[in-house]
Amino acid sequence: MVLRAGHRAADLVRQLQRAVGSDREHTESVDLVEAIKSTKPKRKAEMEGRGQTIDVEVDAQEIRRVEATHTGLYEIYMNLILNAVDALPEGGTIRIQARETKTVACVQITDNGVGIDDETRCRVFEPLFTTKAVVDTGLGLSMVYGEITRWGGTIEVESQPRNGTTLTVEVPLSSKSVAPQRDENEGADSLQRAMVFIVEYEDYIRELLSRLLSTTHEVNVFDNSARALFAFRPGEFDVALIDLGLPELPSDRFAAEIGTADPAIAKVLISG
Repeated sequence: MVLRAGHRAADLVRQLQRAVGSDREHTESVDLVEAIKSTKPKRKAEMEGRGQTIDVEVDAQEIRRVEATHTGLYEIYMNLILNAVDALPEGGTIRIQARETKTVACVQITDNGVGIDDETRCRVFEPLFTTKAVVDTGLGLSMVYGEITRWGGTIEVESQPRNGTTLTVEVPLSSKSVAPQRDENEGADSLQRAMVFIVEYEDYIRELLSRLLSTTHEVNVFDNSARALFAFRPGEFDVALIDLGLPELPSDRFAAEIGTADPAIAKVLISG
């Protein structure tokens, strides 16, 4: 857990670098199947907490590593599975299938939930677009789309009202056989100094991010959304790091509120 947290924190530094002015991102060789399987238990626990009975089926054989980032890949599947959960208010089934072709790894996430119409489907990747009464298609899918396209991949949505949804993600296979050893502080020296607003529920992730980022940036840290919203001042911060698992207020709603107050702020969803 500590090693994974370190990997994700290092990746967040690179996400922060993009958010405050650098468009260069260093990808690496990442285990796609491990990212899928490590996401499933967290989502299942959240489903049970909501009182939903949802079966999650995973069909992911051995696949060559992909060219991505540890945190980006993990958060993509967190977002996509959470969207599927929101589409199943009465419970149902989520099926995750992974395969590879000569050049890409292809992952399909299918639910038998409420589905969406064509008008909504055409807008699901727009920043902060949401239709909560139907399905959660807010900040998460916009960030998923941005991350995947930066890696040279694609994402498509197929859906019909009352007939479920399938999201298909393709990510380039890596030419590297193993992932290189990484330094948690890699790239920190090249960062522009920024005012960072962190909202993170988990103590160890909050402390790790604070220690890692405060050497280069001005950091303000909060452990819940209510305190964070009270302290937020438009124009004061450059970037907000927002926990995907905030218990009091969904992360997309929190991001929408601070984005409305300060449209210039960059927002990054994070998970522990």
